[in-house]
Amino acid sequence: MTSVERALVLAAFAAVASSLAGFACRQAKPEPPVVSGAPVGLLPPHFEPPADGLLTDRHLDLYQKVRRAARDRSESDAARALGVDPDEFAWVRARIVEAFVALDASRVREASAQTYARAIASLRETLRSVRDPRTSRTVESQIAALERERAGMRRSDPLPAALAANTLKVAPRRSELEAALR
Repeated sequence: MTSVERALVLAAFAAVASSLAGFACRQAKPEPPVVSGAPVGLLPPHFEPPADGLLTDRHLDLYQKVRRAARDRSESDAARALGVDPDEFAWVRARIVEAFVALDASRVREASAQTYARAIASLRETLRSVRDPRTSRTVESQIAALERERAGMRRSDPLPAALAANTLKVAPRRSELEAALR
């Protein structure tokens, strides 16, 4: 065997050994660091929302904690930095936003009903003082129109049980939860 052939055989052997070593390295999975039997720096494998869909005080506290930590970074990054599963945080945030929307919708319906009631009461008071029959008919038609509008306001469907419970849980803490958004 000539020196050139020997060099080619060695080069081929080195190439095969190199590719086998690379393949073997890719198959090995690094072990996570372990401290006292528990993996360090790993999030729970997968968040499973509670079957009942209810928020707890722990969820509300977690929301505030992550939102405060997210001042200069994304919520996902803040959640990971705090050891909170970003999927759990997203689920909690969605339930809180749903509760805020339900509370706002209720407030708007109540305010609208009060506005109609005040307008109708004011027109009835005006009607008592009117002496002209033509003006009386005009005021009566305005009262009737407002009463029709008020009656035609869409009645709210009852909230699903979990949303109703979450709304009751969020309502007393709304100001502190909204403060975490700023």
